[in-house]
Amino acid sequence: MARTWWLYEMPHPAASQDILIIVASFMASCGIKKNNLEILLKSNLVALPIAWIAGINQNMMQGILLKAPWIPNFMAGKNQCAYLMGLLLIISICWLWSSKSSKKDQITSGLMAAIATVMLWQLQSRAALLTAFTALAIVFLMQQAKGGKFKKSIGICVALGAAVILSIKLMRPNSVITPLGFDFYSDLGRLQIQECFINLPLTGNNRFVYGVGFERGGLFCKQEVISGVLDHAHNLYIQLWANAGILGIGGLLLCLIMIFSKWNQIYKKDLTSFLTMVGIAGTTYTLIQGVFDASILYWPLLQILTGVIIAIPWNAGKVE
Repeated sequence: MARTWWLYEMPHPAASQDILIIVASFMASCGIKKNNLEILLKSNLVALPIAWIAGINQNMMQGILLKAPWIPNFMAGKNQCAYLMGLLLIISICWLWSSKSSKKDQITSGLMAAIATVMLWQLQSRAALLTAFTALAIVFLMQQAKGGKFKKSIGICVALGAAVILSIKLMRPNSVITPLGFDFYSDLGRLQIQECFINLPLTGNNRFVYGVGFERGGLFCKQEVISGVLDHAHNLYIQLWANAGILGIGGLLLCLIMIFSKWNQIYKKDLTSFLTMVGIAGTTYTLIQGVFDASILYWPLLQILTGVIIAIPWNAGKVE
């Protein structure tokens, strides 16, 4: 935001407004009682069966089964919907893990988790699928480490991780070249455009300090791929470096220090509650997702949920 204010530039949907949405969501979530915040997060899962039924109906009308026929929001795009679906999968799995004493909650959360898994797989997003699994695996291993079962649990995670990676080949048989899911047509183009964005702050006057601006990024770097033209870095951190320079990276590091410091105070006391698991897994999911795409810059709904997830350690740490 500093670059926009200091250089008198017009704000852009991928700059000040997005930050304000995240901050407003964060502040509002900090003031919600823990029980109400749990209900708020779980209520997002209501959309899963509705979208699932709509997808089945659309398939039946087209005479196609088990295909990715739907996008929850056509204005947002398939990848952004996949990022949202991965977050809903995390919420449903964490609900299932934390509902050991309630049969009703186990059935409901298990059903939601199954629907979210199938819908996420249908959306064909490698990043969302792998990142969701990684975030959940980290929470699982942290829990097992506290119980002294870390070594035994590594084998389970490795086996499940291999199954997820191999499923990518089935998920995208026409575009994915290797068993590990590397798509030469798309991924090489992303690497090339990322190199361009990395070099941007190292050229021109004062770009190292505050970048080239969010509204001008597409003017400097473009890369043709088989699916179209790439005009952004497909990496949240590289995009931030290119558009906001060292000020943007410094601001991000300050935020990360505050988040990790707060979680360090909480997870040692409790790692089995719903909010703690969703908070750690959701934060991990968002941060890793940023390596593959600038996900939180695309869709206001994702920005709001990002603010909610970041606020969980401040909320979970309150004494009521």
